[in-house]
Amino acid sequence: MKLREIKCKNCGGELQFLMSEKVLTCIFCGTKYFLDDAKEVDLKDPDGIIPFNTKESDVKESLIKWLKTSEFIPDNIETLNIESISGIYTPLYLLKIKYSTDWTATSIYDVKETYEAYETDDSGQRSSYPITKTKKVEKFSPANGRSNLNYEYLYAASQNLSGNSDIFEKLFRKYKNKIESLQEIQVKRYQFEPFIKIPEEQIHNLESFFSENIKKDIGKTIPGDRYKELNWSIAETDVGEKRYYIPLWVVNYEYNGNKYQAFLDGVSLELGEGKAPEDKEKIERVKQQEEQKKLFAEQEKNALFQEYKDMRKFVNLAYVIIVIYFLALIIFERLFYRNYYWNMIPLRSYLILHAVGLAGFILFYKITEAVRKKIFNDSDRFLKQNNIEIAPQKRSRIGSIIIKWIYILFLLYSIFLIYTVEHRKGFPQNVINKIKSSMQKIK
Repeated sequence: MKLREIKCKNCGGELQFLMSEKVLTCIFCGTKYFLDDAKEVDLKDPDGIIPFNTKESDVKESLIKWLKTSEFIPDNIETLNIESISGIYTPLYLLKIKYSTDWTATSIYDVKETYEAYETDDSGQRSSYPITKTKKVEKFSPANGRSNLNYEYLYAASQNLSGNSDIFEKLFRKYKNKIESLQEIQVKRYQFEPFIKIPEEQIHNLESFFSENIKKDIGKTIPGDRYKELNWSIAETDVGEKRYYIPLWVVNYEYNGNKYQAFLDGVSLELGEGKAPEDKEKIERVKQQEEQKKLFAEQEKNALFQEYKDMRKFVNLAYVIIVIYFLALIIFERLFYRNYYWNMIPLRSYLILHAVGLAGFILFYKITEAVRKKIFNDSDRFLKQNNIEIAPQKRSRIGSIIIKWIYILFLLYSIFLIYTVEHRKGFPQNVINKIKSSMQKIK
């Protein structure tokens, strides 16, 4: 089929057409040309064409409808002025690529094993009996194979609309079931943008373009729960090429003294693309709303975190109470020791009183640790329930360790005091005499 072709001297856009008009307006930049100098070219039949199924008279209404989908579009967008509406068939390549890849990898299998362990609580106390637990162990195994992979790649061959290639792919995938063979009636009413040869570097770059997909698809065939050290190479490549024309309305319009260009699909006018006017007041309003939301979320987060800290505020007060109890124990112990030292009470009474005091201290300490543990667990659970991402505060064990060492030193000191008194009384001879006396009573 013979067509005429003209190349715009202003923007470089090329157009092919079968129209009989004497003047042509470049749809890309709006430059007007006389068609007397247009050269004659052959239109090579494509593999298919998606025909126009809409009218030019419906384009403005659909354009405004599409523009209103933008969040920042001005409220009076209906006042825009249409400068030109042109229907054009834009070229699209569909490349079907087949890869055969050889690969090697290390498969990782997760295996559960049982073992025995002794647990330790927050206070450092170790359990008396071992607990049977399970752990996940990784086992490795070499793997290799060959994968046959098929991909499709759409390449927009338009030289002038390449920056808007997304609409080409969306339009083709949505209406590919409407593909027909080229008819003369389609050529008479619309313009064509000629196919350009796919650059060689584009073909060579397909391997790197698909490398992530290839790696992902190979990973699906590797046995095991996971894998590592994947290496692969392409053994064979087969590229099939098909050419299609897709319909597009190119709309040049003016709004508020500025010029814009938009693109609508020629099948249903539902798909659109291009730069749209923006209302600066709306942008600023949305920006302020986002900042307010962010500030409110931060304040709410800080309030929740403050509540969390309040839950832990008096958690260490228990240690202060223990210290007070311990000081009181020392005072009473000194009183008992003084009476014991001057033989006012026997050793047995002193030891009983001393043991009661220490037992009370141990019991009070255990209760304190249990309360602290509950407060810690409740506060950590509070963070999780409110989805607070702030890391919880660490549970300090310094106070618990210090109290334990003070308790040990106090116990050793008490033993030393007992030894001192009994040594004054003739220790260990007095103890031996008491044992002998007790044995004689038993006999």
